[in-house]
Amino acid sequence: MTRGAVRDTILPRGGGPSGTSPILVKVGTLITPNSWVFHRLAPCYQPDPEAFRPERWEHLSPGWNHLPFGGGTRMCAGRNLGLTEMAYVLARLVQEWKRVACRDEVEEWVEEIKLSVESGDGVKVGVEWV
Repeated sequence: MTRGAVRDTILPRGGGPSGTSPILVKVGTLITPNSWVFHRLAPCYQPDPEAFRPERWEHLSPGWNHLPFGGGTRMCAGRNLGLTEMAYVLARLVQEWKRVACRDEVEEWVEEIKLSVESGDGVKVGVEWV
């Protein structure tokens, strides 16, 4: 999602130690937002972005605050296919389960440079099939 400035631009905030000073972006400057960091900035996204709260997605409409596939005219071409496949696989799995129980004793997250977060020792779940 790298973008280049087509003219000199002054952003009203984001600079300085407090992040409230203006920033000069000169023509030709390349900017690549880090969506992994962006999705974890509490003021922009959620008050507790690292907490496991699946219910946060029930009524959330994050708009441009959540960009796992980019956005606008250059959005990831596979977005709809990926979302459809995830929904289908999850629905099919859940149809075959009678019960799911979390058996993970560790609630510690390990940060790595990749596009996901995971439990420190994996997630232990018990599944009872229909």
